[in-house]
Amino acid sequence: MKLIDQVKNANEESFETWFSRWYEKQNLDKDIIRSAQKGYSGFRITITDRYESKNDFSKERKYKNRRLRDERTVEKIREKLGEGFDVTYKEDVQKSKILGLEVSRFSDWIEIRWDA
Repeated sequence: MKLIDQVKNANEESFETWFSRWYEKQNLDKDIIRSAQKGYSGFRITITDRYESKNDFSKERKYKNRRLRDERTVEKIREKLGEGFDVTYKEDVQKSKILGLEVSRFSDWIEIRWDA
């Protein structure tokens, strides 16, 4: 096996292990059901909130954010939930001026929507 194949395989195995653990801890199915019981037609997994400073994030938080932003995460959530759910990665940048300086506030999330 070539080195590049070993690297790709290690990356994929690592992602699969992380996702399985994260999904089990997240308890996403119950959160979606609770959201539907409250009359919502969607659920949001917040990655970064617009008022958070990335400089304050721990190594674990940075790692988790990187994994959540991975396009494979959205695909795996979609696969786990099955038909009837629309799963997408979203981001928003809001710019404003404070004392003449332009400030950007970034937020991103994974949005899960369903037909009610």
